[in-house]
Amino acid sequence: VYEYNDKFGLHGFVDNVKIDHENKIIYFNELKTTGKHISKFIYEIKNLKYDLKLAHYTRLLTHLFEDLLSNDYTLEIRLIVIDSYGHLIDFLISEETLHKYIHDYKRHLDDLTESFINASWKNPTYYKNTIVL
Repeated sequence: VYEYNDKFGLHGFVDNVKIDHENKIIYFNELKTTGKHISKFIYEIKNLKYDLKLAHYTRLLTHLFEDLLSNDYTLEIRLIVIDSYGHLIDFLISEETLHKYIHDYKRHLDDLTESFINASWKNPTYYKNTIVL
């Protein structure tokens, strides 16, 4: 659990984390399945909010492994996807893409904080104190 602010904390369950101490890399792998052909999955990342999920897990892992990351470890984020045809693909999320995901995620959390402060749940993205990822 990571305390985002005095209004709420964040938690989540990651699929797979591996630490390579020799090369100073923390590997985070998010496993996904899709009923669509694997070639269509890239277009579903935003629709299914996987971008926000990856940013969420990145924030949690950055907090959890703060000591390693401050000692020159890097965090490598991957989506591993299998479709109903048995095709498998491994997406490495670039730093640039991840920064965009994190920026969007932070905006959602700030909006959620404002909703808490004002007790206003007009934004349909939020449902009674929850961002549904």
